[in-house]
Amino acid sequence: MAEINKAKLELSYTIIKAPISGKMSARRIDIGNLVGQGEATLLTSITKIDPLYAYFSPSQDDVRLFKKYRNKDKPYAYIELDGSRENIRLDGFVDFENNTVDPLTSTITMRATIKNADYSILPGSFVYVNLFINDKYEFLMLPPEVILRDQLGKFVYVVDENSKVKRVDVTTDYATKYYVSVKSGLKDGDRVIVSSLVKLKKSMSVQAHDVTDAQGIQAVLKKHNLIPKKN
Repeated sequence: MAEINKAKLELSYTIIKAPISGKMSARRIDIGNLVGQGEATLLTSITKIDPLYAYFSPSQDDVRLFKKYRNKDKPYAYIELDGSRENIRLDGFVDFENNTVDPLTSTITMRATIKNADYSILPGSFVYVNLFINDKYEFLMLPPEVILRDQLGKFVYVVDENSKVKRVDVTTDYATKYYVSVKSGLKDGDRVIVSSLVKLKKSMSVQAHDVTDAQGIQAVLKKHNLIPKKN
């Protein structure tokens, strides 16, 4: 009986269970190789792929904005991988923020935990990280291409009550490649001109058509999948 127990014990030494699940690299050791000669032997490497951890480093100003407007402990986030054949998008949430500022770059490291059940993206890939800070706060936003600039500053063209072109100076706040938050200058109900901007002149008579459903900010958000999903 003692010999049987000894054999079972020795057999158990040949079975190695990984403490994590993930994707294995190439094996380093073949059957029959001698291992463990006084030191640890690397058999293979396992990389955890689901979930993925996407680390990014926004500026201090962006982190302050994030803290000011966030309305969830773990805000919704997603990553994008642009490819030559297809673009991949995976969803997740932000669950880590470092407690120090990098003195060389004035940035703060943050992390998004991303679901990756079908292993669409491998660790080490360069991705774009997108955050949804707040889905309750009201912002006045415009597509960036309708905001013009000259020596006097930023401005947009609107259609006034007499159907004439009017210049309105604006102050902007946070901006992305899809939208710009307008801090001051516009009010609800203003009809902003979004096309044929180079042809416009002050006090020119125009015939306005409502294109909110096709070119408004909600349409832009829907087109680029920028409306946060409900938990």
